[in-house]
Amino acid sequence: MRAVTAILLDAYRELSSRKIFWITLLLSLSLVIGYACIGFTETGMSFLFGLYSIESEYFNLESPLSGVLYRGLFVSFIVAIWLAWAATILALISTASIFPDLVARGSIDMMLSKPVSRFTVFFAKYAAGLLFALLQVTIVCAGVFLAIGWRLGEWDWMIFLAIPIVVVFFSYLFCISAVAGVVSRSSITALLVAILFWFMLFSIQTAESMLLTFKLESQVAMERQEEAAGRTRAAIEAIRADEGAAENQATRLARLNVDLEIEEEAAADQRRTYEALAPWHRRIELLLAPLPKTGQTIGLLERWLVREGDLGMQEIMTGNFRRDRDGEIVPNYERETEPMRRLTEHYDSRSLWSVIGSSLLFQAFILGIGAWIFLRRDF
Repeated sequence: MRAVTAILLDAYRELSSRKIFWITLLLSLSLVIGYACIGFTETGMSFLFGLYSIESEYFNLESPLSGVLYRGLFVSFIVAIWLAWAATILALISTASIFPDLVARGSIDMMLSKPVSRFTVFFAKYAAGLLFALLQVTIVCAGVFLAIGWRLGEWDWMIFLAIPIVVVFFSYLFCISAVAGVVSRSSITALLVAILFWFMLFSIQTAESMLLTFKLESQVAMERQEEAAGRTRAAIEAIRADEGAAENQATRLARLNVDLEIEEEAAADQRRTYEALAPWHRRIELLLAPLPKTGQTIGLLERWLVREGDLGMQEIMTGNFRRDRDGEIVPNYERETEPMRRLTEHYDSRSLWSVIGSSLLFQAFILGIGAWIFLRRDF
C-alpha cells in the first residue's frame, strides 16, 4: 500500500510540476469566478459582483428562471464545453507522457527494482493519470456549488455528480492513451491515438443519433398519414352507407377518394423510408454497443440536474418564453416536436448500465491488453 501511495504522490508531483496543469487550473478557476460574478437582485440581475446591474422581470431573486439559468450554465457550458472538451484535451496532453516516461530506460528500471509488481505499477500509474481530471473537476464543482448557494441560497449537492461523470468520461480516452503509450513509448503517438479514437466515437455516435432522428421523423410522418387516411376512409364509408347522400355528394366523394389515394401513397413512401433507415440504425447501434458512450455519459448529468418543466438553455438565451394566463413561464412555441420528444425519451430510457457499465467493460478490456503487454515486455 505504501508503494502504491508513493507512486500516486510521485505522479502528482510530476503532473503539478508541469505548466499545463497550472494553466488548466487557472482557466478553471477563472471560469468559476466568471460564473460566480453573475448574481440576482430583487429587481433583476447583477454582473461583475454588483458593478453592473439590469432590471429583469424574469431573472431575479424571486424568479424560478434564475435557478434554471444557473444550472443550465453549469450543465450546458461549464461541463459540456469546458470540462468535456477543452479541459479534456488539455488533460490528455498533460497525461500522454505518463506511460512513455514510465517505460523509458532508466525510469522503468528504477521502478521495477522496488518490491512492487508490474501489475500494481501499471494500474497505480493509470490511477495517477486520472488525478488530473479529478482535481480539475472537483475544484470546478466546489466553486459552482458555493456560487449557487451564495447567489440563490440553494445548496444543490447534485452538482457533485459531475465529478464521477467527468472522471469516468476522461477515463474512456485515457485508457487508450495509456495503452498506446506503453506500446509506442511515444507521448505524441499516445495523444494522437486517443484523439483519433475520440473523433471516431464522436462520428459513430453522431451517425447513430442522426439516423435515429430521421427514422423517428419517418415513423411519425407515416403514423400521421395513416391516421389521415383512416379519417378519410371513414368519411367515404359514411357517405356510401347512405345511398341518398352518396348521390348528392358525388363530387365530395370523388375528392375524398383522391385524398385517400394521396394519403395512402404518402404513408407508403414514409414506410419505405422508415424500413430503409431502421436496419442501418440498428447496425450503427450494434457497432456502438460495446464502445464507450462519451456523449451519453455527459448527458447523464443533464438528465439528473435539469428539473422537469425547466426551460432549455436555447429558449432562455434566445428569449423565446413568456408568461401564460396563470402566470407560469412557458416557451413561445411548442417545446418539442413529436420526433424530438421520442428521441429524448429513447435516450432517457437507457439505463445507467447500458451507458456507463458497457463503457467500463470496454475500458477494462483495453486496460487488460495494456497490462498484459506491460507484464510481458522485456524492458
